[in-house]
Amino acid sequence: MAHGASNQYTDNFTATNVGQTIPLPVATDPDFPIRAHAVSVGTGVGTITGAFITYDVQLKDGTFIDSGQPSILATGVAPIVRFDAILSTAAIKGFRVRMNNWTGGTSMAVVTTVVFLL
Repeated sequence: MAHGASNQYTDNFTATNVGQTIPLPVATDPDFPIRAHAVSVGTGVGTITGAFITYDVQLKDGTFIDSGQPSILATGVAPIVRFDAILSTAAIKGFRVRMNNWTGGTSMAVVTTVVFLL
C-alpha cells in the first residue's frame, strides 16, 4: 500500500444503527504503525430529527468502543454533515460509523473515504 492510497465505503441509515466495519491494514513493522485519515460525508433525505453521528473503533481483540470524538449533529431538512478522524493501527484494527438517537426522518447515506498516511 502506497502513501496516499485510498478506499471508499458507503453506509445507509434509516434509524439508530452502526455501519460496516472498515478495516485498517496491518503494518509490516509494528514499530511503525499505519495512520489513516478518515473523512465521512453524510447526505440526508427528507427531514431528519434527533440524529447524531460518530465513529466507533475496533480494538485489536475485535471489540468495539466509542472513539471518544464528539458526536456531530445530523438533523434538519436534507442535512449534509462532514466529520473526520486520524486513526492509527498502533491501537486499533478498524472502525465504523455509528448513528445515534435517530427519532425520525427518511434516510442518510454516509460515504467514508480513508486515505492512508504511510
